[in-house]
Amino acid sequence: MSASSSSPRPARGRPTSSVANQHARRRVRTLLIFGLLFLVTVIILLISLAL
Repeated sequence: MSASSSSPRPARGRPTSSVANQHARRRVRTLLIFGLLFLVTVIILLISLAL
């Protein structure tokens, strides 16, 4: 019986836990996207330098 996100506040724990979890997930997703872009740019630079 997990608390649904539609409820304003969960049964137990802090009321801001769901919002904090959403922000943390968004931050992790953006960090992953930036990391992938950085890796791709570095690989392209290395290939262009090698050629």
